[in-house]
Amino acid sequence: MLFYKVGLHGGAAALTGKVDNIRTFLAWEPAGRYSIDALTGQSRWFGSRSARRWGCAIKHEDGRIEFLPAEADECSPVRFAAQTVA
Repeated sequence: MLFYKVGLHGGAAALTGKVDNIRTFLAWEPAGRYSIDALTGQSRWFGSRSARRWGCAIKHEDGRIEFLPAEADECSPVRFAAQTVA
């Protein structure tokens, strides 16, 4: 089974089996960029799963949430780090 992990404000994380559930997680979060990782593997233990960058979610000031693939410039690790530090 594939799980998605989204990094939330304040360093917390949420796990879900459906990307669409991320919209619910971000409903109460501030506007900004949120990293999304896909956790793969057959183990029931999350520690033994492998992770790969799925993409990111951008929550706009008006509440809209946009999903971008990992290959998009807006989700590049360097740009993402600069946005979260600022």
